[in-house]
Amino acid sequence: MASIAGFCPSPPLSPPLEKASAEPRLANMLAAMSHRGSTPMAALLPPADLASGLPTVALAAGYMGQIPALYVDKASHMGVAFSGHLHNMEALLAHYGCPPQTSTAQLVQRAFAQEGLACTQRFLGSFAFAVCDEKQRLWLVRDGVGACPLFYAHGPEGFAFASEIKALFAGKHLQPKLNLHAINQSLRFWGPVLGFSHFEGAFALLPGMALCLDKGKLHMHRCWDVNLSQENICTQLSEEQALQTLDALFRDTVSKYLKTAPQLGAFLSGGLDSSLVCAVAHRQAGKLPTFSVAFEQARFDESEYQQRVAKAIGTEHRTLLVTDEEIGALLPQAVVHAEHMFLRSAPAPFLALSRWVAQHGIQSVLSGEGADEFFWGYDIYKETVLREFWARFPSSSIRPKLFARLYPYLSLSELPVEMLQSFYGIGLDKPKAWDFSHQIRWNNSGRIARFLSPAFTQATAHVSPEDTLRQSLPPSFETLPTMGKAQYLEMRSMLQNYLLPIQGESMLAAGALQGCFPFMDRRVVEFAASLPRRLKLLGLTEKYLLRRYGQRWVPPEVYQRPKFPYRAPIVEALLGKAPPPWVQTLLSKEAMETVGVFDADKCSKFMAKLRTLQKPPSEADAMALNALATTQLLAWHFVLSPPPPPPPPPLLWL
Repeated sequence: MASIAGFCPSPPLSPPLEKASAEPRLANMLAAMSHRGSTPMAALLPPADLASGLPTVALAAGYMGQIPALYVDKASHMGVAFSGHLHNMEALLAHYGCPPQTSTAQLVQRAFAQEGLACTQRFLGSFAFAVCDEKQRLWLVRDGVGACPLFYAHGPEGFAFASEIKALFAGKHLQPKLNLHAINQSLRFWGPVLGFSHFEGAFALLPGMALCLDKGKLHMHRCWDVNLSQENICTQLSEEQALQTLDALFRDTVSKYLKTAPQLGAFLSGGLDSSLVCAVAHRQAGKLPTFSVAFEQARFDESEYQQRVAKAIGTEHRTLLVTDEEIGALLPQAVVHAEHMFLRSAPAPFLALSRWVAQHGIQSVLSGEGADEFFWGYDIYKETVLREFWARFPSSSIRPKLFARLYPYLSLSELPVEMLQSFYGIGLDKPKAWDFSHQIRWNNSGRIARFLSPAFTQATAHVSPEDTLRQSLPPSFETLPTMGKAQYLEMRSMLQNYLLPIQGESMLAAGALQGCFPFMDRRVVEFAASLPRRLKLLGLTEKYLLRRYGQRWVPPEVYQRPKFPYRAPIVEALLGKAPPPWVQTLLSKEAMETVGVFDADKCSKFMAKLRTLQKPPSEADAMALNALATTQLLAWHFVLSPPPPPPPPPLLWL
């Protein structure tokens, strides 16, 4: 797992950039991300014509292992800083005429020199990289699904980028200040609208996009986006044809990771997706270490299924038990690594798991992430189908009863039909609305707004989160069918705004682990997008094709099992028998008034109520508490009381 960073000043306002002035900034930026990589390298790339007025570009990278993440071609003065993993390296090396020992950064430099941005169409894997080309243009590029992060800041003094926002602070390119609108968006969509971050002036490069800094001006280029149009769907595709194609694609993708990813292990959650990944990888590798996390409370724990799968496929399996108290203690560290507030506590135990896995000598981990978004595994897809069905006859008293079959972990079957009718009946009069599929979820998470302070509400009232999100969507979104819109919104919000950056990549990076995601291979994603609806959702059977495929690999109790999302305790971890010391400090009325996002009186009463509950809290109340806690942690660590910076490392200059 590499960290990359760089900057260039804006001439003629800034003095010429030299090693003496660039080194402290670059070293501090890499020091802020030292958990990602321990060998720091740097380079200055001045223009061939020093009288041209073009700025010198400073690049840096920190990496683990023996493969440099930074490369400079002395003949062309091109430089590349690379983070991530290309799992089709063998084919790329042959195509671009590179010797076998070529590093990924060196390969990218040659590919970019030959084909420019078009070379990214050949890249398979998770990546984010920076290229300073022969014309002294600086390019930032990110993979289509968005597994590797890349942030940037652009101001009067110049341009800077890094794998993490904290590096922009460490290099003095930005002063940390909360972006209130981004927080407001996260309270509804689980993350800020793509392109924004929780800090003013820090922007995230969108997945599948390339940014070009040319003579001080920014230009955006789209490299790839998933095609969910009706015209792209292969309506005549048979089930057997689809199974054969999936098998060939999936085996090939897993095989490429096994050949190229160093010290590979796998996460085994006990669900269908990770079980498939582990089964196929173990069959090909002959031996695969797998790892799981377990919880004390049965409503969150999946260890029974994890053990069944591990025994059935024969992996070398280990399980880490994470207690409620440990989750509460780890949450501040999870926020620091995520640079984000979040509605669930699941990143904290995942942080513990990543560090624990790294202690076993693992450097790369296979994961089943992405299958639910692309093969329709979440109940939100079934919810959308049922709401469409109900909207055709909105006065029906029978159709609302179908919703009792959704979200089995929330026990909706126990609710009276009147409550289901009231809860799911929102927006039935406008089934063609752009946000029809996600209205229920966003309204539910939006209930957290009742705890916001009057000052925060007033400061954000003039900008609608919904309008901001809608304006960020591509023009083609409006032409998608309802389920295509549902999948696109799920990919852009849940996957790329929460699961990958918060619950996944940042926690993996904390253990210096590289994530490997076979279901997010571009070929697999494009195949899934072409599938007819019946092969993804048959009646109310989600991920139908994957379930059929799972019959070849995993026990029946796994491929027949309903979706069980990865969650972790919240109220018990923060307000239980042994709450962490930071809770008393940062969730006090005084601390909440200092941050100013939430209403201190309302929140104090809310937490008092949660402390006296005799039964598990509702999902909405638990998420509200986690949002409150992580927002306080975010503000306190980065803005109000930042810790002293780590000592900068000496740089190896190229």
